[in-house]
Amino acid sequence: MGLRELAEKDLGFTLEDGNYGSARNITLSSPDGEEFQIQGWVNDIGYSYDTEGNAVSSRTISAMWRMSSVMKNGNYVVPGRGWECSFSDMTGKEWNCYVVRVEPDRTLGIARAWLSLDL
Repeated sequence: MGLRELAEKDLGFTLEDGNYGSARNITLSSPDGEEFQIQGWVNDIGYSYDTEGNAVSSRTISAMWRMSSVMKNGNYVVPGRGWECSFSDMTGKEWNCYVVRVEPDRTLGIARAWLSLDL
């Protein structure tokens, strides 16, 4: 097993292991109704800073997962616009978002999706 394969295998612990409280259940839904139930990280940050360092109200939501957890016919499935992403926050509230952009890292096997709220 090479270094890349070992690193991808270790993602099972770092991104998908809920024993340490970091992994969340994530549902990815394609426009044609196909669903993928996976484990991953969700970042939901409510404040940001402007170019002068002043705190401003905003919201940035992203989700990361192990690409090998979202496969079809032996190929990675990389969501895009039109896909939906659902997850629960730490209080148990369910959030439904739309995928804006996905940044796949095919070297290590991580996908990060930038999300917008479904209001």
